[in-house]
Amino acid sequence: MPSLKPPGWNRLPRWGKILYALAGVAVLVAVGVYGVPALQKPDTCHDGIEKIGGECIGVDGAGYDFGTPEISAVARAISEENKRIANQPHVTVG
Repeated sequence: MPSLKPPGWNRLPRWGKILYALAGVAVLVAVGVYGVPALQKPDTCHDGIEKIGGECIGVDGAGYDFGTPEISAVARAISEENKRIANQPHVTVG
């Protein structure tokens, strides 16, 4: 079986091997801290609406009512109006 050590590994002083090992551990920790969360899909309530700290956060003009029945009619009316003017010149208000 071939050796997994890089060429010249045996010629390095002990402190050099320790530095290489620490650098390798640092890379693994950085990947774990920054890489893995970046690959995870965010928790969403609806398309374009993220769930952060248990709350749905975002702006939606497609009729999503954020689970609040009191605004369902308004959200639906906004969605219908957005569909009606989709191919006309218009402004966006947030």
